Order: sequence, then structure tokens, then C-alpha cells
Amino acid sequence: MAEALVRLAKVRAGQRVLDPLWVGDVAGRGESAGGRRTGGEIARVLTADGRAVLLTEDKRLLRDAVAGCRGVKVVRERVLRFNGATPTVFVVMPTRRG
Repeated sequence: MAEALVRLAKVRAGQRVLDPLWVGDVAGRGESAGGRRTGGEIARVLTADGRAVLLTEDKRLLRDAVAGCRGVKVVRERVLRFNGATPTVFVVMPTRRG
């Protein structure tokens, strides 16, 4: 999994790599402000040529968090299979180039 994440991130010298990222809701109490804040934080920290590579089992919540945020979009999704789990890797990039 780590190899797939690194390849999708296309990390270059001088880039920041941040981990972990949590977008879920505590105890399944419905839509969370955490998911909405995550989309905004991704938009805030990405450089014009940056990308965020996110791994999650909660595909809908991550898609919604990014869709509800101006300035970023999901450009790629890749489902991984690991010991019966099927997490998805999302690549998120800025919509505006600076």
C-alpha cells in the first residue's frame, strides 16, 4: 500500500508530506464538521502544483468533503485490496493554478 501511495503522490525534493489525516465522524453520528474542515485544510495547504494523496475506507465522506470545498478536486481514485479490505486512494489537486 505504501508503495502505491508514494507513486501516486509523485513526491519531489522539497515537498511536504503530512500524515495522518482523519475525515471520519466519531461513532457514526452523521455528517461531521471534521470532513468539511478536512477539505478546507487540503485546499489551504496545497501549493499550486501540489497534490494530496489520501487513503480511506469511507469513500463517500471523502468525496463529499472535497466536493464541498472550493479550490480542490479529486483527480484520481484507486481501489486497493489488502487482506479483504478495500480502501481507496484519492489524489486531490488544486483546481486553480497560481
